[in-house]
Amino acid sequence: MKMKLSIHQMAALWWLATGTAMFLPLVALSPKPDAGLSAWIIIASVTAVIAIVPVALHWPVFKRLFCWTDALTIRERDCLKRKDDAAFGRAAREDGYAKRIKPYLYRIGAVFCLIAAGQEILPESLRIVRGAFDAVGWYICGVLLLNLALLFMAVRPAKRKT
Repeated sequence: MKMKLSIHQMAALWWLATGTAMFLPLVALSPKPDAGLSAWIIIASVTAVIAIVPVALHWPVFKRLFCWTDALTIRERDCLKRKDDAAFGRAAREDGYAKRIKPYLYRIGAVFCLIAAGQEILPESLRIVRGAFDAVGWYICGVLLLNLALLFMAVRPAKRKT
């Protein structure tokens, strides 16, 4: 029996590998004696957030405010599933993806700013809470980068054939 992973499960596995590769070499350079623990807390908590988000999106208010995939049309989804960037760009320009995604980007960006500001005012003694803020912030950063890449594909001019 072949098991198919969801996009969130694949993202969680990808994050475990790349987060480890990204943070652990920095541990040796850190003057803090608990840098390794901090790195693992961030890696594990972001993985947990990636797993929790699909469950949270079942809540209607959360889904309406933050489920950016609802901005994709069926045609745009099909292009992304086929990994056809050129077709996605054409479909997104024709279907008005940029106009549909902007409200989600504004809300997601505002939450990112609030989390960043909230983390700064939390005392160091609240390590677990700060770790949770870190995890949500890293997740949102990934969502913003992905959406900005899709938005770029939607607004860039089509290549002309010569």
